[in-house]
Amino acid sequence: MSHATHANRRLVVRAIKFLILAFIVWWVWQSLHSSIIKLDRSDWTWDWRWLSIAGGWYLVGLLPAGLYWHRVLASLGQHPPLSMALRAYYIGHLGKYAPGKAWVVVLRSGLLRDQGVRAIPAVISVFVETLTMMAVGAAVAAVIGAILLKNQSGVVLGGLFLMVVAGAPTLPPVLNRLFRLRWAAPLFRTQDGEGEGPLPSFHPRISWRLVATGWILNVTGWFLIGISLWAVLRSLVPATEAPFATLPHYTTAVAMAMVAGFLSGLPGGIGVRDGILIVVLTELIPPDTALVATVLLRIVWLMAEVMISGILYLGGMRSKPTPMNSNH
Repeated sequence: MSHATHANRRLVVRAIKFLILAFIVWWVWQSLHSSIIKLDRSDWTWDWRWLSIAGGWYLVGLLPAGLYWHRVLASLGQHPPLSMALRAYYIGHLGKYAPGKAWVVVLRSGLLRDQGVRAIPAVISVFVETLTMMAVGAAVAAVIGAILLKNQSGVVLGGLFLMVVAGAPTLPPVLNRLFRLRWAAPLFRTQDGEGEGPLPSFHPRISWRLVATGWILNVTGWFLIGISLWAVLRSLVPATEAPFATLPHYTTAVAMAMVAGFLSGLPGGIGVRDGILIVVLTELIPPDTALVATVLLRIVWLMAEVMISGILYLGGMRSKPTPMNSNH
């Protein structure tokens, strides 16, 4: 391939990436704008300092799942730098607000292509990480709901059901059996330089230790995200009406809502996530407070994801690509 042709291909790829990102940002803005209109119609006031804290805790709460995704990539023979994997992970969250769950996969795998990460293992890793996060969230909601929530047997039963649905495909006996099939081997071959042919296939393996690590990390992450919801409530009401001691309740609410929203297939879980969050929150706070908190939470998370994505995207463009898989 000539230098000019290679340069043209890179230009086209960059243009496509930019158009995809621009489309997703536009779609995110539409969702954000509709949420802001809902708030304008209310008479509530809120403390922006607590909302800023909520946005920060949400981003911190996503970090454990991002660290787990990096480990899953390594188990599939893909070794991007941790910084670049986390960059792709956070930016990829914007894809969930566009129609179709494939946008998350497209963003993440596309952003790691310059790091030598192959598309198919990247896609598999995204599904393993995402389904693990959802399974853990459902389990957390079911366990805490069974202990603390009154008249919410649906949360417990729904959590157990969603845990099985999301978690079963991520278990080693299932994934490793699929990896051993004849058609799977070529998907994990790496290239020894441009045009020099494939190296022997890498045999991926998901271990129980890796799964246990993912569950521990994600349990931590869900409680951190629960703090984000608590901070949103603190922006609306005094500490006596939203004590930190009720964090397990907030974690249950946000976990159940996010898992159901994800499995609904709707962009950002719109409607489903919000409805479930309101229902669970009304165990603790008045319905009107729950409604405003739910709308504020969506706005805060959207703004946090857009801001961190912009920072990481622009920062990554200044970094020189360093493919990491050529020696593996």
